[in-house]
This record gives sequence, structure tokens and C-alpha cells, in this order.
Amino acid sequence: MPIADYLVNKMIEKNIISEDKEIYIYGLNNGFTILINFITALFLSYIVQKTDILLFLLISFIPLRSYCGGIHCKSRFLCYIVSNIIITFLLVVQNFFCENITIFLIISFANFIYLFFTKAEGNQVRLLDADEIVRFTKIKRIILLIIAFGGNILFLTENFSYSTTFFTSVNLSAILVVLEKIQKLLIRHIK
Repeated sequence: MPIADYLVNKMIEKNIISEDKEIYIYGLNNGFTILINFITALFLSYIVQKTDILLFLLISFIPLRSYCGGIHCKSRFLCYIVSNIIITFLLVVQNFFCENITIFLIISFANFIYLFFTKAEGNQVRLLDADEIVRFTKIKRIILLIIAFGGNILFLTENFSYSTTFFTSVNLSAILVVLEKIQKLLIRHIK
């Protein structure tokens, strides 16, 4: 992004930073991408009148996604498009999850068990060494337990919309992990 390049050059001129220009540009570009993605998701959630649901989804999904891994898009633009399509879809069908809560909870429990007992793996975005795999797996399990605890509290207090949103983050993370495993198998099979 030209904006990131401009800002980094200005910071160098004012002696705010000294070197590693490319690292700062990379960081600013990632920050802008996350900000644009978040603003778009907020706008779309506002259109479907589920901004509160979006916030619960992001609070539970972002940390879990960070440590679970899963399939990633090959470009930032494609990630932006796919992410916002998935988020909008989940917001729109969220009432369906509440109406079919028993089936939804059974699927969520199965996905929780799957994610809890699988080790975190590296992927094309983040390579993990043996120590990182152990650490990421532990952190992922803690996040899963927090989501399960929060989701169950919300369920028991009959806040089904928020409860299903927490569990949706588990389901979505499991789907992305499975898709990545399928992708790896297909790549191995083609080679």
C-alpha cells in the first residue's frame, strides 16, 4: 500500500524509526488490512442488524483461529472477500442455529473434541517447530475451554444467540482445520 510506504518514510524523516523499513511497511499493511476487514464486517453486521453477534463471534473466533490454524487464502484480497462472505453468512443463518439448538450443540461438541485432541500444526502461513506445536496446542486447548465455559454460561442463562455464536467459532475453526488437512492430502496425492 502506498500509504504504508509514505507513513514509514515520514517516520524515518522524523527519526521515529531508523531501519528495517520493509518490516514496518509489512506491519502497517497488515494493520490496514485488519482494520479494513473489521470495518467491512461491522458494516455488514449493521446491515443485517447483528453487530452484537459479530462482536461475540470475533471475540471467540480470532484467538481460536490464531492457535488452531487451518486453511488460508493465498492473497489478502481473497482473504478479505472470503472472510466477509463467511461472516455475513454466519450472521444471517445464526437464527437457524438457535432454532435447531440440540443438533447444533451436538455438532459443536464433536468439533470441540476434535480440536481439543488434535495438535496444532504449522501451515503455509506459519511454520511451527516442535516447541511451538506444544505451546500452540496448550494455548488452543485453554481457549477452547474458555469458549466452552462462556458458551455454556450463556446457554444456561438462556442467551442462546450469544451461546451459539461462541460455539460457531469452534465449528468454523474445525471446518478450516479439516479443509487444510484435505488440501495437504490432495497436494501430496498430486505429487
